[in-house]
Amino acid sequence: MITRIFEFGDRQAHSIMTPRTDCVWLDISESFDENLKTVLDHPYSRYPVINEDPDSIIGIVNARDILHIKTISEKNLSLNNFIQAGLFIAEHISVLKVLEAFRQHPPHFAIVIDEYGGFSGIITPYDILQAVVGELPIKSEESVPAIHKDIDGYWNIDGALPVQEFKVYFNIDELPDEQRYGTISGFVMLMLGHVPKTGDFFVWNGYEFKVTEMKDHRVNRILLHLKESSA
Repeated sequence: MITRIFEFGDRQAHSIMTPRTDCVWLDISESFDENLKTVLDHPYSRYPVINEDPDSIIGIVNARDILHIKTISEKNLSLNNFIQAGLFIAEHISVLKVLEAFRQHPPHFAIVIDEYGGFSGIITPYDILQAVVGELPIKSEESVPAIHKDIDGYWNIDGALPVQEFKVYFNIDELPDEQRYGTISGFVMLMLGHVPKTGDFFVWNGYEFKVTEMKDHRVNRILLHLKESSA
């Protein structure tokens, strides 16, 4: 954890955000009841609000405001009544600047925008805490560690593992073009040069990286082993 604290100031927003593919949002073009169902089906305290297109974010909504309405008999409700201004940040600003923005612009919920103005992800205080202390435990029987070493010496790695944590764990100084991605999934896609499929692999710096599980178009799990020692 000490190493993470020292490296904290060098990290960029995209390296700690919850990526767009893992985000849940509300849609102003849908009915109030549909949006209420989304809130009821998920455990989050705040949600981005889009207008049909996820790249068209118009603000955020506090789930508590929506859930309060559940007990009130009002039929002509609109999500517009609950939208708050969002905090928009660029994906390459430092995490320290994100913290400063949180101090100046509550609520503490940032919408990360890429260089083309598209929706890239979100950052909450939980994401920042994870960047400092590492992956926080999830109370689920199905949860899998971000890095798990098998008895045969292979590492099973979550594709969402931040690059900085990967480097610390494996004592690696630098990865190729690491300013272009924030997770090991992004690194694998860069090295392969295409959208991966299960079974794709490559060798870098003596390590073999093999894609073992995909989720939509993202690398969900990889298998890693030191090729030089696996004769």
